[in-house]
Amino acid sequence: MLVDRIRSELGHRWPAGVELNVVDLTAELRGELPTDAAIIDLTEAVSRVPHVAGVTSHLHLPGTPAPNTADARRASDTATKNGGS
Repeated sequence: MLVDRIRSELGHRWPAGVELNVVDLTAELRGELPTDAAIIDLTEAVSRVPHVAGVTSHLHLPGTPAPNTADARRASDTATKNGGS
């Protein structure tokens, strides 16, 4: 299973609190990391694991919304402004 391979390859470098799922060989990362550099480092490390075709990062800094949450809020605001409910 690719999830196990990713965690094994990164070993002790895998940060606590970061969730990992794999869909169609694309790793999906969710959670908070303390710095932009930590987000970049983890995303790049996962992308280098054999058989990982891509990485979708929903990682964010503490106190900031997850990227997918921010996108959903913007879409909701746009729909409301355009007369949607």
